[in-house]
Amino acid sequence: MKIKRLAAACFPLFFLALSPGVFPSPAHAENVFYSATPGGPPDAIRAIRICESIDSTPPDERASRIESAVAAAEKAIARFPEDPRSQFALFCSLGRKLETSK
Repeated sequence: MKIKRLAAACFPLFFLALSPGVFPSPAHAENVFYSATPGGPPDAIRAIRICESIDSTPPDERASRIESAVAAAEKAIARFPEDPRSQFALFCSLGRKLETSK
């Protein structure tokens, strides 16, 4: 009787453990660390900060700053491809590049 109760109690936990993202694979262990921290990957944070500060940057320095933001975002994506902040950093940087090229 105790075995049946134990099995009934553990049955939902078994399916929870099988669902994706509950127990990450060791290959993505560093991604789990950054997804648990509020800031995200350092390169992505740097790229987002550059992207946000482009308007206050002198016009002659904007192109080089945007290129450094794109490079930092691509580095963050290469290291943490599943992190949304890395993806957003590239999106923002490429958008700023498009804005300044007009």
